[in-house]
Amino acid sequence: MSMEIEYKAKLDSLSIFLEKLSRKGAVLGSSVLQRDYYFDDNDASVYSRGESLRLRKEKDLNTGKDDCWLCFKGKREDSKIKTRSENETRIDNFPEMKLILEGLGYSVSLAFEKKRFHWHFQNCLICIDTLPHIGDFVEVEGEDEESVNAVCTELELSLPPEKCSYAEAVVKKCEEKGFHKRCFFFETVSEKDGKKDAPDISPLSGKIAFVVNRSSGSGESVKLAEQVYEYFGRQGLNTHFYDSKSFEKIKACLEELAGDESCSLIVVCGGDGTVRCSIDAVCGTQKPLMLIPGGTENLLSKELGYQRSLEHYKKILAEGRLRNLDVAKVNGLTFTSVLGIGYDAETVEMLSKTRKGNITHIDYLWPAWKAFWSHEIPNMKVSADGEDVFSGKAILFIGNISRYATGMRILSEADYNDGLLDLCIMPCENKNDLLRYIVMSLFQMNSYCTENIYRQCRNISITSLGGSVVSQIDGDPGPKLPLEIKVLPSAVKVLTA
Repeated sequence: MSMEIEYKAKLDSLSIFLEKLSRKGAVLGSSVLQRDYYFDDNDASVYSRGESLRLRKEKDLNTGKDDCWLCFKGKREDSKIKTRSENETRIDNFPEMKLILEGLGYSVSLAFEKKRFHWHFQNCLICIDTLPHIGDFVEVEGEDEESVNAVCTELELSLPPEKCSYAEAVVKKCEEKGFHKRCFFFETVSEKDGKKDAPDISPLSGKIAFVVNRSSGSGESVKLAEQVYEYFGRQGLNTHFYDSKSFEKIKACLEELAGDESCSLIVVCGGDGTVRCSIDAVCGTQKPLMLIPGGTENLLSKELGYQRSLEHYKKILAEGRLRNLDVAKVNGLTFTSVLGIGYDAETVEMLSKTRKGNITHIDYLWPAWKAFWSHEIPNMKVSADGEDVFSGKAILFIGNISRYATGMRILSEADYNDGLLDLCIMPCENKNDLLRYIVMSLFQMNSYCTENIYRQCRNISITSLGGSVVSQIDGDPGPKLPLEIKVLPSAVKVLTA
């Protein structure tokens, strides 16, 4: 018999704690999606004794590998941190094990899932958990109470420990919401009386701030933002409208709203630069965002499924769900979509020197032409998660999403909430190589470039092997090399359909 000894607490700010873990030297391990099924008899005797019988399906988000576990936990002992007996074994056949439990008189009384990120620090395992409807939690597990308490002290975890288990918290939330079918999954809607339950509209319970950058995109996007604002107001919501053509004023407004406790949702209308600014403002506050596409590319907005129609935002109001979004940092700066080094970065650098207000795809033509002839392919060294993966001349892309300019899918496997960054390195010796990459990217033929290096990782280091090398982040000039890039998993929440 083994013992489970852990400290667990609800996090007020997931991103701030993740920054602390990284700063303290904790090492990120596996990332998994766990779907738990709790079994009990008709009299709920297992639950009433304070015990649990759990069948778990687990998918590794990095490798896609599936595992299954059967676990029995005993009654909690009298201790400051959670201590209880635990017996667990791996199961090869989930359906057969479920039938065995049902044959013994047990049935599923509760089912829910969570995303779990494993971190290793000193001699303890730290689990960061995100549960739908419940929130974000940290668990510190160790061999004894002394080890756990020492790590909690080092990480400044002074929050009172959670008294109830996840199962108890989900049961309580089901009772609060009146759910008959006690089933909490990320991508499904719980059912009540055979119908879709009312959406979780907690982000709409306070002030809803509309922040509109009038210098981004066309007047149609601003018109849509005004229509959505008016529609939300007609539904009795507490809406406020802020707009400006000054990016500095927009930035100041977003920072103020991020710290405003009465503001429960920020609706942002603008291009990729405005979106990046809004995400930078709310990162670490748990303040949710909703986006209205207003720029030239709108990469992240498209990836999240936002559409330029009033009907789409009516649907979000009726059925919307909060989703977690990974955020990337490069030399301390936030980016949400794609970082580029090479030809595209030089094109962005040239455009920024002459840019005045709103731009279109046509505005890129002359800088792109000039950059092609003047561009010197950067010579650089790239490391991913501590491993040297490339050294030489190349163009490079890193990002959280699969979309890029004009719909190209250079980072074809990217997922905005898998806890990973996608890295694509295209070795490039001369302008003939560069032209070939441009053509193949435009025609979605990157997969045919067998010399490309494609990785999914959490930390990336890039240094120049000669000369000054620029980067671009989300279509704006980024920092020059050297670069240190990392991902903050599930750092921001967005309200989408």
